[in-house]
Amino acid sequence: MKDLRRKEALEKAGLAENIIKIELYDADRNGYDVTLDVKSSDILRICRDLYESGVVTCAEPSCFMEIKHGAGNAHYLNQWGLKNTGQSGATSGIDINAEQAWAITRGSSGIKIAVIDEGVDLTHPDLQGNLLPGYDATVNPPGGANGSPWANNAHGTACAGIVGAINNAIGVVGVASGCKIVPIRIAYDRYDDGNWTTNETWISNGIDHAWRTAKVDVLNNSWSCSSSYTKVQEAIYYATTNGRGYKGCVVVVCTQNWNSSTVSYPASLSNVIAVGAISYNGMRKSPTTPDGETWWGSNYGTALDVVAPGVKIYTTDIQSSLGDNTTTGTAGNYYASFNGTSAATPHVAGIAALILSANPNLTQKQVSDIIESTAEKVGGYGYTTTSGRPNGMWNNQMGYGLVDAYAALSSTDINIPEISLELIRQSNYSVYAVFSVDNPQSGVPYYQWELNGSILSSVYTPYIAFQSGSDSQMATQFATLRCRAVFNGIHSAWSNSIYHFVWSLAPVYYTPGI
Repeated sequence: MKDLRRKEALEKAGLAENIIKIELYDADRNGYDVTLDVKSSDILRICRDLYESGVVTCAEPSCFMEIKHGAGNAHYLNQWGLKNTGQSGATSGIDINAEQAWAITRGSSGIKIAVIDEGVDLTHPDLQGNLLPGYDATVNPPGGANGSPWANNAHGTACAGIVGAINNAIGVVGVASGCKIVPIRIAYDRYDDGNWTTNETWISNGIDHAWRTAKVDVLNNSWSCSSSYTKVQEAIYYATTNGRGYKGCVVVVCTQNWNSSTVSYPASLSNVIAVGAISYNGMRKSPTTPDGETWWGSNYGTALDVVAPGVKIYTTDIQSSLGDNTTTGTAGNYYASFNGTSAATPHVAGIAALILSANPNLTQKQVSDIIESTAEKVGGYGYTTTSGRPNGMWNNQMGYGLVDAYAALSSTDINIPEISLELIRQSNYSVYAVFSVDNPQSGVPYYQWELNGSILSSVYTPYIAFQSGSDSQMATQFATLRCRAVFNGIHSAWSNSIYHFVWSLAPVYYTPGI
């Protein structure tokens, strides 16, 4: 529209109630973009009449495009974790919102995911094009080289398919099909009985290779240790702090499948994302969920961060009769019932890779915050405000909830606040310590502040102030502050924290500019 005052012409044309949005798009020419909601049968006539009236410079339909995200991939319709339509008795809509996320990105080839496991089938048609040179951390192993598996060891191949199978109109599709995979073997199952041969040195060497040599961004770990090991803990620490040029790698770990209220190690570490599993009805997987898998349940408890699909997951298998599906020929290339928190974890690793594809400058902590703060509260559980859990409502069986790829990616469009401190003397008797957002974003309605680990419910402005009682009073309270933007119910990642002594931990009203 050429002039906002010409809105009156739309009102005279009987279209006032059809206006849903007016935005300034060209300040130099006083031009506005007006969006109308009209019947599809009237749209061409209204566009013509408006254009001929001279009120607008152009009038055209805004059409929606339908994208067939998994079309042609033979088993995509069985991948309920990506799109749950109620297949096989599932509850429709219980999924990670992958298709909506893929409208933003399917992943960047510059983002690399390490599948740290028992090896990956290097020639699988759904994986080969996405595989980078691998690494074998085991010593004198049976079979295997360059990150490939031995015999029927199919666990790593299944994880790789979930996180990054190619969208190639063949079999299945991965969460981050545009990203690359680095297969790293840290173990083998000599007798094919589900028991790994490995040790803490192989595991730590595999993790070190992932971030130091392969320069990966995300580490998928669908395994646990029987106890804590210093070497493993140090390897994870350095990956999350020194990886990605000191922005930190995102380390994703499964909680295990013992239906226990204790999260296994190393998922219990605070610097990883601990992933539990849900069934396709949105409940924490337990022996009683209505999926027929009565022999296992997802571990849960105080260290649980999020949950993801973990029952009857359709994914890649070692080709032909090797692996879990012993059918010969191409029908044996896929497995219909991969399960466990091992299956849930690569869903989350894939989302982390999508987030970094959209914004590779995020830190490891910011990616974790995004995944946690955008998780969906499913299952009818009582999610509550919990001490030490700053990223929203939390539940000990579900963590922050079911990961949501679309909501997580949408939050990367919101600027992460950058905050700074300024000491302002209002008078001889009053000093303000003002913390403010240096990069406020147009359209963001409010900001959320966290003080010493607790979210403040009374401050929504891009600044927060603390005041002294007098000019001579010593600042004795230590404040740790960080901030995030909130738009349409979606949070940005948290800003980096800022630390300072203040006079009181009670924020006060403050008007900028005084």
